[in-house]
Amino acid sequence: MFVAADLTDEQRNELRAKVEEAKLAAPFDYIRWIPEENWHATLAFIGDRAEEDFDQVVGQIDKVMATSEELAGRPSRIQGFPHRDRPRLLALKLEPAVGIQKLHWNLTQALGIRADRNFRLHVTIARFRDLGKEDAHTLNHAIKDLSAIDRGPWHFQAVTLYESVLKQSGAEYKVVRTWPE
Repeated sequence: MFVAADLTDEQRNELRAKVEEAKLAAPFDYIRWIPEENWHATLAFIGDRAEEDFDQVVGQIDKVMATSEELAGRPSRIQGFPHRDRPRLLALKLEPAVGIQKLHWNLTQALGIRADRNFRLHVTIARFRDLGKEDAHTLNHAIKDLSAIDRGPWHFQAVTLYESVLKQSGAEYKVVRTWPE
């Protein structure tokens, strides 16, 4: 399970243009592009929970969302993540506003999960496995000239609790609950 900020249609359109640019710049067969319907900005990773615990998780998130501030992040550029030298994915980096940082902290505290000291708001657009140093260098070189999304912050309108169902074709995300309702 995880909690994520959902992208608006306008944000998806902007990101779609950047992903198409990235696909042209990095047409490597080891990249598995994430379907657009799975794009989101993860706020907190909860992990596996039994279905009977869902109501308790939703109740805790209800309390946190009742006091949340404006949720925004400023998009920048697509980059290898989490480390340039050994990336595991490609992501659009977002500089989180204070409200997002507070929400991440409050969610982790309410749900009893470890807060990420290095919380980096991002939208995953592609994944790959065991990228060697040479492939990482080639990938970084291919995407280095991609332009940034140069505009004001993205204001997120909804936050969703998702259950991740792993399938051979990739992860499928099932909505458990969305805020505001």
